[in-house]
Amino acid sequence: MRQIKDFYRILDVNFTATSEEIKKSYRQLALKYHPDRNPNNGYAENMFKEIVEAYETLSDPQSRKRYDLEFKNSKYFQEPKKQENSITPKDILKILSQTRVRVVKAGRQNINETGLYTTLNDLLSENNILFLRAYGDNAINKLIMNEVLICSKYLQFERAEKLIIKLVKLAGSDNEAILHLHKFTKKLRRWSYVDRYNLLIKLAAIILIFFIFTLFIETNSDEKPVRKPPANGELDGEFIKDVNTNILTPKEQVEIKRKELLADGWAEKNVENGQLPKCYNFIPKKGKIDNKLEISVGSGTDVSLKLMNQESGKCVRYVYINGGSTYQIKNIPQGIYYLKIAYGKNWFSKVIDGQCIGKFLTNALYSKGEDVMDFNLKYTERGYSIPSFQLELDVISSDLNNSFESENISETEFNQ
Repeated sequence: MRQIKDFYRILDVNFTATSEEIKKSYRQLALKYHPDRNPNNGYAENMFKEIVEAYETLSDPQSRKRYDLEFKNSKYFQEPKKQENSITPKDILKILSQTRVRVVKAGRQNINETGLYTTLNDLLSENNILFLRAYGDNAINKLIMNEVLICSKYLQFERAEKLIIKLVKLAGSDNEAILHLHKFTKKLRRWSYVDRYNLLIKLAAIILIFFIFTLFIETNSDEKPVRKPPANGELDGEFIKDVNTNILTPKEQVEIKRKELLADGWAEKNVENGQLPKCYNFIPKKGKIDNKLEISVGSGTDVSLKLMNQESGKCVRYVYINGGSTYQIKNIPQGIYYLKIAYGKNWFSKVIDGQCIGKFLTNALYSKGEDVMDFNLKYTERGYSIPSFQLELDVISSDLNNSFESENISETEFNQ
């Protein structure tokens, strides 16, 4: 029998690894040992050749099948350990399918939302997610995601979002699944807005109908109010009753608000382009890849921008960019990201419990980008390409003018 290499050890994956896990590990190792990054390094050169050979064999299903037949008879092979419990991914899927059937049959009005959330949250425990990823049945994992998404429509958005974050972890490096989850989250958020304000919309409609009806009655009434003639030929005071002699100019209103903030412990800051201090509730993370996100801001606003990791929900960069300038965020770690953006003028900052929060005094507007940016390396037959992005941000006549889609959020959500 010919000598066989342990390709699984070379790629640092288990014998049961999925094709996505093999591809992900290959990308990391190929980048680490690539000759361009390790000139005149014989060891790195040999490792790179073995990594490429291992990936070429294990990435092709037929080639991997032939290799596994030989590998199982080699000294390297060890039988994968079975789970101590007898549960399988199909068992988890079966429980979720039964849950989905009961939920749909009962309807939203008859659902114990807390009980449903607890059930789904337990099934998506960290141990279960690790087990499902290690088992590597992507088809079943996608069915599990679909069952959870259907059930999450019957939950409040805040709870559903927590479950979707767990599904992102289950998706692993499957970018297609992650983008699907991201789009579903956007739809679910829109539905939650409709549900949340449905009662207010109905109430407003009733008030409007009542107002129109009252106006109709008054307009068609035969009884007209009797107006007394002005005394001594002077005009009466009717058309000065609505005049507010205390109306403040916009500049005066801003100054009053400024004094209120200063009295409440806020400090006015003159911030230069660049990264904000770490006290703003984030840990700056930098990767080794020479990528960049270039942001051009129009003269109509200043911008405070957070770069958020889609999978972890954590902020990895928090920068301030003055109006009429351009700034580059460089060396962004691999991953998928979205943006939180604050627009306005006159930046104020305050420290609460050792943590900084910020806000704009004038023309403040907060938004969350609906588009995502994939900063993972793109591998090709000739090597890899480094993704970079360019964005244009501005506020013109109180309207956002962005080169991407976004939705408004509250100041509190921006500062979280």
